[in-house]
Amino acid sequence: MDKLRIMIAEDGKEKLQAMENFFKERNQEVEVIGTHTDGNSLLNALRVTQTDLILLDLFMPYCDGMTVVEELSKNKGEVLSTKENRSDD
Repeated sequence: MDKLRIMIAEDGKEKLQAMENFFKERNQEVEVIGTHTDGNSLLNALRVTQTDLILLDLFMPYCDGMTVVEELSKNKGEVLSTKENRSDD
């Protein structure tokens, strides 16, 4: 079975590291192929790299997560999104 290829976009460095570590511990199932701290960086990477799943922070500098979702919807078609309700993000 092929590994699930994911990219993570999160501007909080501690959260980003925690997510990356979580998935790297499951290296039999998942491959983290990129981490990004803003939406522009993620969109640039997606132009040249195929991914199966993107974990995306909605509130990031330069290009927020909603703008990324809009761009992906225009260019890639299907986008599934969920939201975590937290007051500290």
